[in-house]
Amino acid sequence: MAIDLPCWKDIDSPELAQHFFESIICQRGIPDNVIADHGTQFTSRFWTQVCSHLSTDNWLSTAFHPQIEGQTEGQNQTMEQFSRAFCTFKQGNWVELLLLAEFAYNNAGHASTRMTPFWVYYHYHPVMQFKAPKQPSSLKLDFHADTSVAGLEETHQTLCKNLQEAQARQTKYTDGKEVVVKIGDQVGLSTRHFQTTRPSKMREYTWTGPYTQSKVINHNAFKLDLP
Repeated sequence: MAIDLPCWKDIDSPELAQHFFESIICQRGIPDNVIADHGTQFTSRFWTQVCSHLSTDNWLSTAFHPQIEGQTEGQNQTMEQFSRAFCTFKQGNWVELLLLAEFAYNNAGHASTRMTPFWVYYHYHPVMQFKAPKQPSSLKLDFHADTSVAGLEETHQTLCKNLQEAQARQTKYTDGKEVVVKIGDQVGLSTRHFQTTRPSKMREYTWTGPYTQSKVINHNAFKLDLP
């Protein structure tokens, strides 16, 4: 089960500990261990002391090493795909969408368990269905509520669909098969080295295009017809 919490970039270890206590320990209890990267918040003496008092093992992983905690890495990628699809250009609404995306993830079946996280944890599937009105209400306040509910229902359905597509793509491109690209094919171009005006690189589109491949330079390099 995924628990996704909004946070700020410059959080320090005491603030992290308070956030962890309120959102994790008070909801789920004290964990046996915590797997985290080598961020300064997790390598600090303060966080080490906190884990010691909780009798929790503080395990540090290597960055970009999904073999250590593949399920978490996969979930992070899925949530990033959600935010790229639904965030505004200035990315100011990602916090509002986070809980709904978390619900869609936990209420979707997983290939490893063949069950949903909600079913494993609670042994039932929570309901997320909204009844949108056929006729808009005459009251301005009610009309705003009606449109909000309709928007939530549409977003939830799209999130579930995107989650299934994301899982299918991850399965397709991790089976070790080589992708063959030919002249004339439509391909995407990575935006890893692009500079844009959007605030967060993490929620930026990872690919742009598609563009037509016009020439094969070698096995690993291709020329694209760019605008």
